[in-house]
Amino acid sequence: MRLGQPGRLAQLEERVERHERSVQRMKGVLSAMGGLLTIFNLAIDYFRR
Repeated sequence: MRLGQPGRLAQLEERVERHERSVQRMKGVLSAMGGLLTIFNLAIDYFRR
């Protein structure tokens, strides 16, 4: 019994892995931006008083 297209499957797996890495990277960037925005808002509230 032969595998259908193992090269094509490997390419698809690589694309999925690249996509997962980019999704994780974006989650990290958005988390960092959210943290910075929170600190910025706290600083504004602190200096208003």
